[in-house]
Amino acid sequence: MIKDFNESNIRNIRSSGISTKKLEDFFSINQYPNKNEIKDFANYYQCDETKIKNWFKGKRDRLKKKSSNNEKSGNKFYFK
Repeated sequence: MIKDFNESNIRNIRSSGISTKKLEDFFSINQYPNKNEIKDFANYYQCDETKIKNWFKGKRDRLKKKSSNNEKSGNKFYFK
């Protein structure tokens, strides 16, 4: 079976730089897409709207965790 670009859907989105680009670009402008924007992405990727919502939620969570880890590492004091 020959897979077309959208058949892999959003589950492989991190492994494909082509598909990630649209979501990453949008995320850099708006981390909270509205229902119409989610629907547009779901149509583009031919997947469930829930997968798009989860991608944005996961991206926000990873960003929050990364910034939290950066703050923790910056606040360490070493005494001799």
